[in-house]
Amino acid sequence: MFIFGVDIEKNSKSSNNKAAKLRSMYQKLISIMWIMFLLHPIAITFSYEIRSSKTDFKETLSRKFPIVIAFALWCTLRSRHREIRNSLTNIHYLGNNLSVVFETVWTKIGLAVTVGVPLLMWLSVSIPFVENNCQKMMTYFSFNYSYVPESYNCVVLCIAMLFYNLGVYALSTSFAVFYVILCFHLSKLLHKFSKITSRNLEDKGCSAIRHHLVTYESLTQTLKSFESTMSFPIFLIQMSDCIVMFYSFVKLDPFHQSGERWFLKHYTFSLYFMALKAVASFLCVSLAATRVHEACRVIKDEQEEMLKLVIISPDMHEKELLLLLVNHNSPPFTLSAWSFFSFNRGMIMSAVGSILTYSLLILQLDIK
Repeated sequence: MFIFGVDIEKNSKSSNNKAAKLRSMYQKLISIMWIMFLLHPIAITFSYEIRSSKTDFKETLSRKFPIVIAFALWCTLRSRHREIRNSLTNIHYLGNNLSVVFETVWTKIGLAVTVGVPLLMWLSVSIPFVENNCQKMMTYFSFNYSYVPESYNCVVLCIAMLFYNLGVYALSTSFAVFYVILCFHLSKLLHKFSKITSRNLEDKGCSAIRHHLVTYESLTQTLKSFESTMSFPIFLIQMSDCIVMFYSFVKLDPFHQSGERWFLKHYTFSLYFMALKAVASFLCVSLAATRVHEACRVIKDEQEEMLKLVIISPDMHEKELLLLLVNHNSPPFTLSAWSFFSFNRGMIMSAVGSILTYSLLILQLDIK
């Protein structure tokens, strides 16, 4: 995420001052580019689209929304870089305590997805370009000024669309991958903790309870910190995915009522790819976060076995019993998207079903 303007590494005064200055200059340059990335579509909207009688405001809002989401995500991650770093430190510390090794293969897969998705999105949009459409789009992006030599419009537009797709999709994809990897690692930590608890109960009996309570408290605090830091950024990504799914479904025009046949002729593949990317992103994030909830449920089952062991034990440990009762009676920890919805199995299908239902409703209203 450093490449896209989010530096989560510790800002310490290192011996290599030149490297630190270069990092700072690079971050400032990326910040300026992000601000320009937001201001350009706003200027186009107010200088051209709002004044045009042919412009559909809902269509304009749907197209500009991913840009606003991307900028809001960058601002949020930039303001929370210390909290993200602290969460990573806590997760790493717990991994060392529980002897859970982070699998580097996830980093390689994440890098491939982060680079591949924006490039594929760029290709899906750029392949249908023809010179006439390229000229119109370049005039649109340059505030009705035409300064590109003839027959070079598509080349310039392809370069511009590459930067556009990197801005819209690269940071959101990298953070979604980052979130999924951390969720998988957290679920692995929780499952390992559950196995250690079960093994210690068989070997040590009630003496293992105190160690369980201390480690469980550390895990709970780490999960709460992770949830507090990541919930709003992941809410932005999930909301963006839902809007893209909705927009793609409506634009694909399953009832063949749209007059924009030229758009479907050239950009059907792009719409399918956008919808596929949004669905895949939504499901991957939701399923990864759900794994954390399921792992917490397994720990609750282990705590129930502990309670039985303490109750039947001749040496009643009142403090341990009370603490176990408090922990066991609390619901399993659930990650959420800024508390708007919680990540569990029931949420996934209901969310996708709601998007399809509203899409069909909008299409039916347009028919009438």
